[in-house]
Amino acid sequence: MANAEHVTRLKRDVAEWNHWRQSHLDLIPDLSGADLRHAQLQGANLFGALLATADLFAADLSHADLCAANLNLANLDRAVLSATNLTQALLTSARLRETTLSAASLNRAHLFRADLTRAFLFQANLFAADLRQASLVEATLKEASLSRADLQAANLSGADLRGADLRESNLVAATLTGALLTGADLCGLILPDGSVYHPEFWASNSSVIPGSTPICSKLI
Repeated sequence: MANAEHVTRLKRDVAEWNHWRQSHLDLIPDLSGADLRHAQLQGANLFGALLATADLFAADLSHADLCAANLNLANLDRAVLSATNLTQALLTSARLRETTLSAASLNRAHLFRADLTRAFLFQANLFAADLRQASLVEATLKEASLSRADLQAANLSGADLRGADLRESNLVAATLTGALLTGADLCGLILPDGSVYHPEFWASNSSVIPGSTPICSKLI
């Protein structure tokens, strides 16, 4: 249950909210289950905030700080999170259908069973993110960083992964039907069948992920 005072403060004015948070550094905002549909929260300081089950449908959270925030089971469908910091955020079973996450930081974010169907993740950073069993059907992941991400049993059907960095990511049991991988970096990638990608293998087995022309460069 959300703290009514916290919800009122956030909705009233983001600049005032950010100032209030700076004055109360030890306080953890409780916005759990709050109705924040269509809220204008650009640049809001929501670091570590409790937003589990919150309704953020079509909210604008661009450039907001949601680092380590709890967004488990939250509704973020059609929300705007461009350049938003979601590093280590908890997004288990969250809804992010048709959500804009271009240039967002999802470094080590927890997206287990999250629904990212048709989400826009152009140049997003998903380094070491937990995307097990996530739906990324028809998602745009062009030039996104997915190195060392865990995509086991994820559904990437029709996803656009052109130019994406998938080095050392885990795609065991993942679905890639119709996915576009031209120019993607697959060095060290664990393929759906459990084998590890290397250029020599690809030359004679390119049918494993049809329609792709990958590259390979080692992680440092």
